[in-house]
Amino acid sequence: MEPPSVFVGIDPGIAGGIAIIDNAAPTAIPMPATARDIYDILEYHLPPSDRSMHCSGVVERVTASPQMGVTSAFTFGRGYGALCAILTALRIPFEEARPQVWQKAIGITPRRKEESQPQFKARLRVKAQQLFPSLSIWAEPKSKGKQMAIADALLIAHYCKRLHIPAFGTRNG
Repeated sequence: MEPPSVFVGIDPGIAGGIAIIDNAAPTAIPMPATARDIYDILEYHLPPSDRSMHCSGVVERVTASPQMGVTSAFTFGRGYGALCAILTALRIPFEEARPQVWQKAIGITPRRKEESQPQFKARLRVKAQQLFPSLSIWAEPKSKGKQMAIADALLIAHYCKRLHIPAFGTRNG
């Protein structure tokens, strides 16, 4: 059986994003506001003919944190479940991967004790820029928030591609 040719990476949450890597230029967008928007974007960008044969996805497996309030945790969980349901409805096979797993697999060292969360996220953004230098978003002024939103999604999609094409290198994803 031929490996998939379209790879989806999803960083769930309001500050996350969706990335799609195929034979054309990668597509990466900050997380849409509604489940319908997510569905429409994935349906538009993914080949309609037998997605289960041509597509594969990875959703970052995250959980609510103790710092979240009850309402925030419920909202986050509902959104995470909606992402998984959307992929299922579109017949896109997917896996869930903890951040530590996908980061290690693509050569990102764990966050150091002296490294703040924003510094670590900046390091992820740099890695995404190295792998996908042609994306126009990197040149947009005042787009650091959007860049951070899509960086993890791009790296997760890159990880997804490496899962299915083991000989796949680290250049231009």
